Amino acid sequence: MEYYHPEPTISQEIEPCPFGEGIHEKIDIVDKSSVRQVVSKGLKSLGPTKSIVIVAQGRQTSKAVTCAEIMKAKKTNAEIHQINRVAFIK
Repeated sequence: MEYYHPEPTISQEIEPCPFGEGIHEKIDIVDKSSVRQVVSKGLKSLGPTKSIVIVAQGRQTSKAVTCAEIMKAKKTNAEIHQINRVAFIK
C-alpha cells in the first residue's frame, strides 16, 4: 500500500444518441439477459419509424454486438445501420 496513490477521477460526457430523443427503444443488457430475449424484444420493437439503442457495459458488450448482428441478419429487407460506441473511463 505504500506505493498506492489514487488517480483523479475523470468524467466525460458521452455524445447524445444520433437518432434523436423519444423515437428509439432503449434495450439495456445485463448479466442475466439472454441473446434470444434481447433479439426477440428488439425485433418486436423495430419498426419503420422507430430505432433501437442497445446499451451494455463490461463483459456484456460482446453480447450487445452479437444481438445487433443477429437482428441485422433477420431483417434482410430493411435498411439497418449499426453504430458502435465504446468508452473507457478510468
